[in-house]
Parts: sequence; C-alpha cells; structure tokens
Amino acid sequence: MSVARIAILDFLFYLSTAAFYPYLQLVLRNNGFPHSEVGLILAIGEAASVVIPLVVANLADRTGKKRISVILCTLLSALLFIPVTKSSSVWITLAAMFFCRGLYSCLNPLLDAVATTCLDGDSGRYSIVRTVGTLGYVLACFFFGLSGAIQSDSNATVLRAFIVASAVLGVYCLTLPKIVDTQRISKRVAAGDTPVFKNQDDAQRPRYGAHYEKPLIIFIIATFFLKLGNSAVERLLSSYMTEVMNLGDSFINYIALGSVSEIFLMLIVGRLIQKRGKSPVLFVIIGGFAMIARQMIYALSSSLVAFIIAQLLHGLTFGALHIGSIMFIARNVPKENSSVAMSIYTCIGTSLPNLIGSLLGGAIIENIGYSFMFELYSGFALAGTIILLVSYRNLNVYPSMDKRVVSCIQNSSETSS
Repeated sequence: MSVARIAILDFLFYLSTAAFYPYLQLVLRNNGFPHSEVGLILAIGEAASVVIPLVVANLADRTGKKRISVILCTLLSALLFIPVTKSSSVWITLAAMFFCRGLYSCLNPLLDAVATTCLDGDSGRYSIVRTVGTLGYVLACFFFGLSGAIQSDSNATVLRAFIVASAVLGVYCLTLPKIVDTQRISKRVAAGDTPVFKNQDDAQRPRYGAHYEKPLIIFIIATFFLKLGNSAVERLLSSYMTEVMNLGDSFINYIALGSVSEIFLMLIVGRLIQKRGKSPVLFVIIGGFAMIARQMIYALSSSLVAFIIAQLLHGLTFGALHIGSIMFIARNVPKENSSVAMSIYTCIGTSLPNLIGSLLGGAIIENIGYSFMFELYSGFALAGTIILLVSYRNLNVYPSMDKRVVSCIQNSSETSS
C-alpha cells in the first residue's frame, strides 16, 4: 500500500478526532451532569482505553485482519457516541462511554501498526504519514472553530460532525487492499523460509524471538512517567485556557496552534532517524526536556505570549516524542506483534497515565491550584527523562532493519501470492 493511501487514512482519522476528544467534557456538561459525574464518566472512558485496545489488538494480530478491525472500531464507536451525546442517565452514559471511548482508542495503535508494517519501519515515510494526519486535525479544528459547524453548547452539532467524519473514514477503509498477512509471515519464519534479523548482542538468536524484551519494558516505564507529566496538558489544559486565560470558545484555535508546530518537527525528526541514523530514543529525551519547560512556563506565567510559546513547544513534546516512540517500537518488536506492541504503548504509556493524571490533577486544581499542578507534573516528566538518560545505551541495542531483509520478506510474500 502506497504512502499516499496510508496518509489519507491518517488524515481522515485525525479529522474525526477533532470532532471527538476536544468536545467530550463539553458534551457531558451539556447533558446536565455535575462536575463530579463528568469526571467519573471521563475516567471510565480512560479506563476503557487501557483495556479494550489490548484485546482488539491481540485479535487483530492473531487473525491478521487489521483493516477489518479498523472499520468495525470506527463504525461501532460512532454508533455508541449517540447515547453519550443524548442520554441524561448516568448509567447509560457510563456504559456507552466505556465502549465508545475504548473502541475509538483502538484506532490509533491499529493505524500506527498498519503504517509501520506497510512502510517497513521507514521513519522518513512514517513521519510524512503522521504529518498529514496532524494536518487533518489542524484543519478540522480551525474549521470547527471558525465556521460554527460545531457549537460548544449543542451536542447535536458535535454528534453530526463525528458521525460524518467516521462514516467517511469507514468507507475509505473499505477501498483499501488487504494490508499484511502477518500470520503467513510468521509461518514462513518458523519454517525457515524467511530471513530474519539477529539481535546485535546474540547472532544466534532470531529477532522474531521474545516479543517484549528488556529495552521495550524500560521504554514503556519511562514513557509512563513522561505521559503522566504531560497529562496536565492532554486532559486538563482546556479548563486552564477557559478559567485562567479566559480564551472562551476560541480555545480550540490555540489547541490547533500547538498541533501546527508538530507538523514540521515530525518531518525533521523522521528524516534524521531514517537518513542520518539518529537514535529514536534521543528525540524522546528531547521531548521530555521540552515537556518540563512547557509545564514550568504554565506554572510561572499566565501571559498570552508565554502561553503561545508553551503551545509551540507541543512540536517537541508530542511531535518529536511520538515519532521517536513509534520508531523505537517498530524496530524492537516483530511485525506479527506490532498491533499489540503499539497498544501496550498507547494503553500503559499513554491512557493509564492520563487516567491517573486526570483524577490527581482535578483534586490538585480544586484544592491547591493550577500552578502547583504544573510544577508537580513537570517532576513526573523529569523522572521519565532521567530513566531514558540512565538507560540510553540499553535502549539502543537493536539496529534498524536492513533493507535487504525487508526486500527479501516482500519478495517472499509476493512469490507465494
């Protein structure tokens, strides 16, 4: 599958996220739920995003049906979003949010697995794909914010935008070719018909051996602390923008501003990893330091200029960090386990810290204030960065995939077809 087709897939997915994530809290508030119940419902959704993607990813890897998994998760999450936007019953909303949020959270790791598998771990091409996805998110945010297509006090407009975007994504997926039959590749590896990588530290041990080795475990632990620190930005910055910065409904435009900065950084980082041979972990560390700086700016200043500078750091705290993380996983996990590995990164390295960070941050804001929260969360980011620095040499054990091996795998697959 070509880079262009994968890029369009990412573009449509991130376009739909612009009609989903920024408005979840507002949708629940519009249904008349008090802040305590809104927090509980959102926390249930975060919990689902920790559990459900692991189950779905495991099924996708076992069956090799990544494309069908993407289609089903897209359509089911759109249908389940209907009771989320319309129900005033806390129990119905809790159940609908659990499955809606959980299934929708499956899409990110599944699409990353599709991209890295089809592109053979090429960070340069993956960064182009991911940049096009961000472009879809940015354009949608600006469109919704400036056109009035979505009104923050109207759940009907949010629902309509999300269903239309999801339907377009689902229909486009139907036009895609079958992605990669990873089960067939696994059988060839077992039979000795397909050359595989050898680990740098043990030439006799095939790369398609243990799925999740020490470097990946260390990396996920470090990512947990990084994302725990960043949860203040991911989940609690909207209220800061409206309550402290007094940005009102224009907050969505400042979210888009941060996303604009990541476009250039992802392209640069992808090229440096692929063409210059730079370590993916290096850019995760740079993202960690930028995360610390961003949190401290929020903590020490509430001026608009300082806020804009902090938002522009999103290019490092997400763009550089994300490309580095995905490429690290792509180079350290066999293709036939890519969906589960990406889901572990998303669930344990992103969703779980967001769940903990949201609950802890809400209590801190209510009792102490935003400044202390940002200072504390910068400490979490510092802890993750230190883990990466201390373990840097262990995290660079595996070489990137040799192009001759990629070509051999592709030729083998084409021959049997």
